[in-house]
Amino acid sequence: MSLSAGSIQSIYSSKTSGSHVLQVLDIKRLTSNQQNAERFRLTLSDGMHYMQAMLTSQLNDMVKDSSVQKTCIVRINECMCNSISNRRIVIILAMAVEKSAPCEPIGSPTNIEDAQAQAVTNMPNPAAPKPVPQVKAEPTVGYQSKGAVAMDASSAQVISIKDLNPYMNSWTIRARLMSKSEMKQWSNARGEGRLFSVDMMDATGELRGVFFNQTADRFYEMLQAGKVYEISKGTIKVPQRKWGNSKAEYEITFNDNSTFNLVSDDQVPKITYNFTSISDMEKVEPRSFVDVIGIVQNVGPESSITPKSGINQGKTIPKREVTLVDQQGKTIQLTLWDAHLKAVTEQNASDHPVLAIRGVRVGDYQGRSLSSTRESNMELHPDLPEAHTLRGWYDTAGQSANFTPVGQAGGSGDASSRPTQRIVIGDITDRQMGLGEKGDYANFVGTIMLIKNDRFSYMAVPDAEGSKYKVSQQGDGTFLCEKNNRTYTSCDHRYVMSLSAADHSGTTWLSMFNEAGELVMGTKAETLVNLQSDDSRKAEFQGYFDQAMFKTYSFKVRAQTQKYNEEERVKVTVLDAKPVDFVQETTSMLETLRSMSK
Repeated sequence: MSLSAGSIQSIYSSKTSGSHVLQVLDIKRLTSNQQNAERFRLTLSDGMHYMQAMLTSQLNDMVKDSSVQKTCIVRINECMCNSISNRRIVIILAMAVEKSAPCEPIGSPTNIEDAQAQAVTNMPNPAAPKPVPQVKAEPTVGYQSKGAVAMDASSAQVISIKDLNPYMNSWTIRARLMSKSEMKQWSNARGEGRLFSVDMMDATGELRGVFFNQTADRFYEMLQAGKVYEISKGTIKVPQRKWGNSKAEYEITFNDNSTFNLVSDDQVPKITYNFTSISDMEKVEPRSFVDVIGIVQNVGPESSITPKSGINQGKTIPKREVTLVDQQGKTIQLTLWDAHLKAVTEQNASDHPVLAIRGVRVGDYQGRSLSSTRESNMELHPDLPEAHTLRGWYDTAGQSANFTPVGQAGGSGDASSRPTQRIVIGDITDRQMGLGEKGDYANFVGTIMLIKNDRFSYMAVPDAEGSKYKVSQQGDGTFLCEKNNRTYTSCDHRYVMSLSAADHSGTTWLSMFNEAGELVMGTKAETLVNLQSDDSRKAEFQGYFDQAMFKTYSFKVRAQTQKYNEEERVKVTVLDAKPVDFVQETTSMLETLRSMSK
């Protein structure tokens, strides 16, 4: 197979149009301290010259799955050539393998850098240029600005967000600011300062921008969410995913040389949504992010919490609870934080407006709940077809409708009363139970083989409150509930246990809560907590666990898939536990045998 002779010379000179058939001479993996910043450097040859190239992160898998190896022949369909540290580097944006390795080396290529340096050395001295007459420059209308944000300057060459990469030195994009965070204070071992972030979009993708200290002070008041800007100058890098849920492939850190030129609104599409209905939220995995639209049924007053752990430990964080409804007759609770707290208030939502919100986190509180993040984007009274439909429905019929919280049935909503199937423990794996959207409910008879006794309870709101919320003990001896932001002088201890059960077909781990725990252990959780804290009564404490071992119960359970550290596992939760009624069990087994003989 022949190579595209002269292609390396053309690419080096930034003539990158068309496709180029080249040979891979070498591959090197580059490491970086940045998360998700793995890169591969290739040496490419056209048989005459060779030069260095970098793969974009989207093409990394071609190296990882061994599609691209040393000596293979590739076709470069899209690329650009940039100067990095005084060297010309090809950035490969699209590539296909023409012939897999191994291939014979083609030609005797030399380094294009050396060839170019030699060509410059051999060039004759040019004649002195004629003097150019000086012409007084006229100011560009609409481009002058005393601030950081100029008005309608569209003379620069604009590229799309999807074409940005960390190797570009000069670029200009045209993007809409979807959201702007509050100004935040940061502090670590290297010092302290201020920052805020923006999320941007165009027709091709999304982008996160971050401003620090003096740059943050300069731009914060000038930039407005929803406006369209031509933006240039800043450092492009791979984002640290642990700090947010942005969909952007890259993040820009802006500096004092960055510019934001305000342009007309119609040059970039409006913000787009992919709505999930409220009734479908129970199908969504907790900690996922969704777009939602609904009628604001109720707005709670501004309140606050003071976390006792984590990065916000000891800080007072304001919040607001909002209830949303839609045509399916379901409600869901939305918690607003940060800048979103002021977007919906008791005053501006008194007429039950339509609220569209993009990028909210799904939680499992009370079945399902929603929580805004710094990346969320909110619109009251949005001009959307879905909003007009909701408005018409609520004004004509929705105001008098009855609603049920999502995740609850129209009746009691008690999961332990749901119909179940009779199984043996091995069926949980064999039938792949728990992998469906809503989980599987079943009943089996099993014998307890092991109960973990290191963590078996949690501190909860006093039972008189009728709540199961968790509380944490404060320095003054009181107990704070972060769910309802109330303080108590005492607490209750409730079981949350992990145990192993078995039958003839296998074993499974079960999660068990207070009511079933009291039955199995024969005492309240508070008794065991008191015994555990008394060194002289350790044997008595252990005795409760020993007496609960090897007893057989009829368990009603729910099997459901949950995520732990990005890994999906089936969790089996005990909804009810009862001592085995052997007469009933025998009758049931006889009926099963009769049905099998028919």
